Amino acid sequence: MTDLSTLSDTVAAGLGDAVLSRAIAYGELTIVVDAQKIVPVLTWLRDDPACRFISFIDICGADYPAREKRFDVVYHLLSPRHNTRIRVKLEADDVTPVPSAASVF
Repeated sequence: MTDLSTLSDTVAAGLGDAVLSRAIAYGELTIVVDAQKIVPVLTWLRDDPACRFISFIDICGADYPAREKRFDVVYHLLSPRHNTRIRVKLEADDVTPVPSAASVF
């Protein structure tokens, strides 16, 4: 299993300003990313040798009506090579479409 602190630093360095925040909780790394950069983020997480998140587990959403960007879109990925999971979140409003991840997975 990959050390999550090291993975967090690797992801932040590799993705730069696409990562808005990151946290380790419940044995998983969660990163919040810029919604318009989700396709390059997922591609990098899939292809980078330190990550290899090649298994798309699921995508889900949460609604926070009091927020301006009321929706969270959440991607759960697995790296079988490193036996590690990652949660990738982005915030979205009810007007702007989120780019599809279908071309990546």
